[in-house]
Amino acid sequence: MSKPETVRSYSYLEYMTHFAAVVAMPEPPVLPDNVKGDFRKLNLQRMDKWNKIYEPSPDSQQKLAHILSGLTWYVIADLNCGDCAQSLPVIAKVAQIALIELKIILKDDHPEIMDHYLSNGSRSVPKLIAQTSEGNELFTWGPRPANALRIYTNYRDHKDTMAWEDFEKELHLWYARNKGVETESEIVSLLCASAASA
Repeated sequence: MSKPETVRSYSYLEYMTHFAAVVAMPEPPVLPDNVKGDFRKLNLQRMDKWNKIYEPSPDSQQKLAHILSGLTWYVIADLNCGDCAQSLPVIAKVAQIALIELKIILKDDHPEIMDHYLSNGSRSVPKLIAQTSEGNELFTWGPRPANALRIYTNYRDHKDTMAWEDFEKELHLWYARNKGVETESEIVSLLCASAASA
């Protein structure tokens, strides 16, 4: 990754403020032709909802209370990405409890960083990169928790017979029912494992 001082990033509050400003524009920035639709307004609503209701489990909170501070999490994100809208509130809350500095990078601002963290050759987000204060990379996570990835993989393998709209409905229904539990569990586990090996 580029040196932190050369990376344009947002705190979570700054990201939400920027997101709301973009959605409120009379003519928001035009999306690339290969994007299936403009979901920015819906994604902002999703994030606002999770920001209000999501809380890590007591078990996770207890584990996070014993994590040493001094870490920085960079998350590559995109305003139009549904997975980002579902996972970023979880990531932000976990970081807040563990006293981890969170910096969100828009993938189109830094394509060179995005291209360093591809998922099976794809620019899929969100992508979390955990670093120490010295800049050493501890772990990465993303773009989806395991069961959300399973839903995506099933769609990818059956594109010819499965409508994209059906995949989207199944994916976001899963996120709604799971309530951030799997995302939280995976990230907390990675964090605890990296702390134990430090």
